[in-house]
Amino acid sequence: MDRKQCCVKLSVQPSRGLVDEKFVVLVQNAFPGFQLTIHTHHQCEDGHSWEAFGHYTADATGTVNVSEDPSLGGTYSETEPMGLLWSLRPVPGSKPGLLRCAVCINGTHVQPIDGFLEELIGYFKKNADKIRFSKEEEVIFRDLPLPIPTDRSLKVDVGQLQCPLLLIVGEDDQNWPSYESAQDMKEMMERAGNSHLLTVLSYPNTGHLIEPPYMPHSRASTFHPVRSASPSMALWGGQTVEHSHAQEDSWKKMLAFLRENLYGGADPGARSISHL
Repeated sequence: MDRKQCCVKLSVQPSRGLVDEKFVVLVQNAFPGFQLTIHTHHQCEDGHSWEAFGHYTADATGTVNVSEDPSLGGTYSETEPMGLLWSLRPVPGSKPGLLRCAVCINGTHVQPIDGFLEELIGYFKKNADKIRFSKEEEVIFRDLPLPIPTDRSLKVDVGQLQCPLLLIVGEDDQNWPSYESAQDMKEMMERAGNSHLLTVLSYPNTGHLIEPPYMPHSRASTFHPVRSASPSMALWGGQTVEHSHAQEDSWKKMLAFLRENLYGGADPGARSISHL
């Protein structure tokens, strides 16, 4: 085949779909054994650019199927059908970098539903010495509530719940002691004789921000603490590959959990979840 006559074809099917639906990226009409890079680019609403890419080698028919063929390098490796999405990362230079930051400790970014904000802020200020920083000066909040209080008046009595409960835990959560909290809740439900209502999905090397499937993994990002005009850089945790796989797995099991407990498992697509 004359190299000049080669017209490489790139297709994505389906062209439209729901956020949790996979798509197939296919390259055709390349030269057999041809090395190529497939690149994705996204510009978010704030104007910042994100990119992902994988290096591939065309097969004997000049075809690369991202769903079946391994990436030889890039922002992801091995066979990852949705790697071009979940491995998206900021384009270098597309937004100002933050090397060091002064953090104002004003409390949690999640306001308590009962409105005891002043009490909570006071607690965090008293325990400010438990706040740590990564080598990149990202703030780590996970130790603030540790050790988990033994005084039952200081926490919700989860053991009194009379409905099914699903906990999705990132074991590398650097913003909150998710694993320890889940264990404490499990013990409360066991003492109350309600452990049969609890399902725990615990994922190693998974951080705080467990999003719907194929969302890019944000190991660290800026956020605005309560009553603070300036943002901080927080470490959420997680390793990209494991975190992304956890997002996909937990989403499927969460939908199955809801179908089973809201509709009695009537949906043929639902499947039972074992109590871990």
